[in-house]
Amino acid sequence: MEPARPPENERELLDGLLATAHVDNGDDAAPLRIPSGIACMSTDATVAGVHAPLATTPHALGRRAVARALSDLAAMGAAPVAVTVAQLVPAGRWDDAQAAAAGARELARERGCDVVGGDVCEIDRSAPASLIVTVVGTRTAGSPTTANRSFVQRDGARIGDVVLVTGLLGGSGVALRAGRYELPEPPDRLRAGQLLARHATSMIDVSDGIATDARHLADASGHGIGIDVAQLPLAPGVTDPVAAARDGDDYELLCTIPKHRVGAAQELLARHCSGLQLTPIGEVAHDVDGLLLHERGERLFAASGFVHGDAGT
Repeated sequence: MEPARPPENERELLDGLLATAHVDNGDDAAPLRIPSGIACMSTDATVAGVHAPLATTPHALGRRAVARALSDLAAMGAAPVAVTVAQLVPAGRWDDAQAAAAGARELARERGCDVVGGDVCEIDRSAPASLIVTVVGTRTAGSPTTANRSFVQRDGARIGDVVLVTGLLGGSGVALRAGRYELPEPPDRLRAGQLLARHATSMIDVSDGIATDARHLADASGHGIGIDVAQLPLAPGVTDPVAAARDGDDYELLCTIPKHRVGAAQELLARHCSGLQLTPIGEVAHDVDGLLLHERGERLFAASGFVHGDAGT
């Protein structure tokens, strides 16, 4: 089979991007049927050299862009419905743009939704490739409905709640410091987020590191959070828990859950998410101002978390 011919213009690229979409296309917006009538949306930009190393392949960059955006839906406990992808294409690099579009479309389908629209703009040849991804999600059975809410948000943490995180931390930070060409792909935590929504009082995805994202939960809820870095679940090859607390791009889920419901949440994830671990790492406390990082009770200075832009190797 001969390799596919690279697109020659924006229309051809968009036609390829939307090739598998199960909606009518060609209008100014894509009509969507939202089963619950309640939806949430999020938009993320992914720029080569900022959100991924410059040497990341176009296909991997497209996958990463969609995975990063879908992580925001996971943190809300939402199920994905649709994705749109806008590409800023360096002049003449239409073959790279096609590969990025294929990666974006592939990742979306793997996670149960379609790319239903997008846009393409040719930019200066020296500029980095960029994708802007918008995702739409809907509530699922078992989602919280108290206080007229259908999704888990950041501001619901309560005094006495346990702070927990899914999966393992620090793998992307180690990869960056080692100068690797590609970072680990953001994990699929959509199902985990939907299950945690049955128990969590607040939730966020760990994109900027525990040291930053736990502070977001504390600030939004108006309560202090204490985290023991010695309890952080570390990825293979990660030996420094303080660095793991600062490193970003893990895209695990950080949540708060009432103590009496922690066991049920852990069992639910282990049963339905291939044994995904949910690790207690701290507590929402009245005697903590903002975020306190400690190691087995010994206070640490809470350094700032990961800042995107450190990925430009």
